[in-house]
Amino acid sequence: MSVMGSAKQPPVDTDVRTGAVVSSSPAVDSAASSDMFTIRNAVTSTDLEQAAVQPLAWANAETGSRGIIEKIQQYEEQNRLCRKFEVLRESYKGVAMFDGDACVANNGEWMVRRFEQR
Repeated sequence: MSVMGSAKQPPVDTDVRTGAVVSSSPAVDSAASSDMFTIRNAVTSTDLEQAAVQPLAWANAETGSRGIIEKIQQYEEQNRLCRKFEVLRESYKGVAMFDGDACVANNGEWMVRRFEQR
């Protein structure tokens, strides 16, 4: 009859080394990406006359983030319609200001070209 643990254990292989895998690209903040698309949708669908009078409120139910969008300015660049804007974002990470820019792509969809924290 054998007793567990009484069998002789093989020696530990000390030649094996482990380490972290280093990524060449920075980690993507999925909450910020989700918020960016929510903000893009608000900026590109708003009435510019109304947005000039009152800041545009936005909220993302998926992330719990919210804030306001201000200073939406529409312009044309290389025959494309674009809008630049400023955003106040309140999230679980705190409050931050962002500058953004979106333009209509060749396929007719709005694409965010810039969304940078100040």
